[in-house]
Amino acid sequence: MRFDHFLGSEFHSEFHISPLVIYDVGAAGEIYPLYSAATAGCWIAHGFEPVLASFEKLAQRYAGTDHVKLHHVALSDRSGTTTLHVHKAVPTYSSLNRNSLVSDSTETDVEEVEIRCARMDDLQRSADLPAPDFIKLDTEGTEFPILQGAASLLKQECLAVVSEIKFISFSSDTTQFSDLDRLLRDCGFILFDIQTSRASRSVGARFGGKKGPIDSAYVLYFRDFYDLYADRLSADSQLARSKLLKILSLAVRYLYLDYAVELIDFGREKNLLTAHEAHKLLKLYAGTTDCAWSLPSFPGKEKLALLIDYLSYLLQPEMKLAVPPMFNNLGNRRSTLRRQMPPKELRLHYPVRWRLDRASVDLRIKIDD
Repeated sequence: MRFDHFLGSEFHSEFHISPLVIYDVGAAGEIYPLYSAATAGCWIAHGFEPVLASFEKLAQRYAGTDHVKLHHVALSDRSGTTTLHVHKAVPTYSSLNRNSLVSDSTETDVEEVEIRCARMDDLQRSADLPAPDFIKLDTEGTEFPILQGAASLLKQECLAVVSEIKFISFSSDTTQFSDLDRLLRDCGFILFDIQTSRASRSVGARFGGKKGPIDSAYVLYFRDFYDLYADRLSADSQLARSKLLKILSLAVRYLYLDYAVELIDFGREKNLLTAHEAHKLLKLYAGTTDCAWSLPSFPGKEKLALLIDYLSYLLQPEMKLAVPPMFNNLGNRRSTLRRQMPPKELRLHYPVRWRLDRASVDLRIKIDD
């Protein structure tokens, strides 16, 4: 089944009026492929790339496109100028944190370049950029100070964050997961997923087990929409509807349909969605399942699954180091979706709403009008 990331054609006009805004921080190579170019009228991406050579390649790649805007600037926790450390042989490998590069290289492999830097909050206001609904960061260890410089946008505007994070750090300046997690939680975000990559300690003649320590990861956070609504959106129903549709689109993009259905129920409750809109979306999401839940049982099924897992470990030595993307991507994309007859009622245990409404520990959502 193919999902329309923008919820259906009946909502496209609203996304054209108020597109979903993506900030790609550290955009070397390409803009983060959150949505396809076919839906470009519904979203706009702003790419921030401090390395001139990488910026120029991006400019060539996206020349003539209206949905991608590029900015030659480094984002940080302060505005002014700073030193960027660039790997001479691989210009896309750069960081404001020198130790992040020198740990994998020698001192002579890295050159220093003076560049302009800015806080995201300041740049968004001074350049009159649209506020971000989604932020992606991949800046080789400087993600935390960048988010410190975006505190206002995180609390008031942003709906989801994807960030690289290092677990093996070579400097106290490198972003620590605990710091990034604390900052985002303080801004009202919830950790939804971690995509891990592991390192092997043995080099050359391999020995021992293949499962090494977690080296780095990508993390996915979603905004607690109920907290955002209570704090900022309740007095403006038009803005609240726009933000609701956008976070629904992001939840569907990562196939977190459980979060999507409780948001639809909340939108129906607050009159941000009509009863007809809510019913149609609830039937769509409640009528979608992973085929893994419906494979028939047979004698030896569990043993067969264990055998396949063992063979994968034996035949693919790298599998337990960096698990292949089809099994280790952010979001629910592990196998194949299929249609099913939607139930009359959905039941969610410990939904996101439970964080603010303790009575909703066992949330029941009616599908029928």
